[in-house]
Amino acid sequence: MSFVLFVVKFLSRFTNPLPKLGLGFSRKRAGLHNRWFESVAERIGDRLCPLTVIGGLRKVRSVIVGLDIDGVVADFLAPFLLLLEKRLGNGPISEESITDFKFKDHPLISEEVVHDCMQTVSYDPHFWQNLSSMISPSDWQNLENLSRRRQLVFVTHRYVRETYDIHGITCDWLKSHGISKPVVHFTNELKAELVQNLGVHLFMDDRHENCQDVAENTEAVVLMPRRPYNESFSHPRVKKIRDFSELFAHLS
Repeated sequence: MSFVLFVVKFLSRFTNPLPKLGLGFSRKRAGLHNRWFESVAERIGDRLCPLTVIGGLRKVRSVIVGLDIDGVVADFLAPFLLLLEKRLGNGPISEESITDFKFKDHPLISEEVVHDCMQTVSYDPHFWQNLSSMISPSDWQNLENLSRRRQLVFVTHRYVRETYDIHGITCDWLKSHGISKPVVHFTNELKAELVQNLGVHLFMDDRHENCQDVAENTEAVVLMPRRPYNESFSHPRVKKIRDFSELFAHLS
């Protein structure tokens, strides 16, 4: 147990002194008593964890985790490269050759072909239904635990089309991996404004544009899973990680 949690739990025993101290302990003194404990907890904890006022005492508030989907928990790149290979007819394209997700300066792939293929998959529900997971069953269980405590939201750039329900397909995919009641938000913009509005404290995305935007425009801690296409990116407020164990370490 962290020092802050220990102190807050210890102090919480004394937040209702009237029943223990009898009628001689005035309500005015009780109010001063609660405000003193509140100020102590605030001085100890304000810089270490999110806090909220409950019953006159500052109490630790749940941390909200915001996750991108594609490139973080769902493998978008592998099937997308297969589509590009089929379209170009030039043989296999390795994931390691993708050093920029906009595919600029790639020897085999033009931005025009990438745009056409993106349009194709945006109208194909089967593409999204068949994506593979990028994380382990134990990672999914840990995410489900967060979700059950209403501490998990997903924030994705997937396109919304009138021809099918991408929200339903995305939620069904997450349910198939163990998230019983997924909360998913869609945007075609950079993600800082949505992350701020959702009250996210810890955010993870594989795209450097989103990580930079959230890092520079919100107070959220920003994590980036290492991928070949984001290796060259560096930012003082963005921490690169290798797997989800490092995300869960931030929450322990």
